[in-house]
Amino acid sequence: MLHRRTPNFTVNVCRETNAGGLRGYEMDVEHCRFNGDGLVRLRSTVMMSTDAAGALPYDPIRGSVLLVEQLRLGTLLASRKAAGLEPYTLEIPAGIVEAGEDPVQVAARELFEETGCRARKVEFVARYLADPVQSANIFSLFAMEVDAGEHRELAGMEQGEDLRVRELSRADFLEMLDGHALQDAATIIAAQWLRAHRT
Repeated sequence: MLHRRTPNFTVNVCRETNAGGLRGYEMDVEHCRFNGDGLVRLRSTVMMSTDAAGALPYDPIRGSVLLVEQLRLGTLLASRKAAGLEPYTLEIPAGIVEAGEDPVQVAARELFEETGCRARKVEFVARYLADPVQSANIFSLFAMEVDAGEHRELAGMEQGEDLRVRELSRADFLEMLDGHALQDAATIIAAQWLRAHRT
């Protein structure tokens, strides 16, 4: 089993900042080198964006998953600088975790709001930071068993969004993974989990 090092660092500065309306912390931290030879100093601003949670909706009877198609501003900008990226994404249902909310309840709520399906069984998949260099945003990912036959075709109007729900076979979903057609980390991790844990 991999053993992590004992924490050995000193926080010199951890000051809240507000850059362009984004809350963050200016940080100055020193830590001992892994070989014990001196210190390394890290100075950066870390953004405190909101946490999020998402669900991979899968139907074991139909052998399918549900993804949500939508236009994302981040992928729109990214598609202008990198060939092969699309402004419209196919991704798992996900949403913001407000203070005091349980991530699994948020994921189940987003699943219903975005697909019309309710979770019949829930399994924890992962909790991760997408970009720990620049952000302390935590994403909690779950797998949720659903009856895909209950899914709606279009969703999001009540929340001011425009979403189209797509049902994909397990094989097609994993083909998208292998073909580098999935664009967001949560959906990529969900596909890898599905391959490893559901045949």
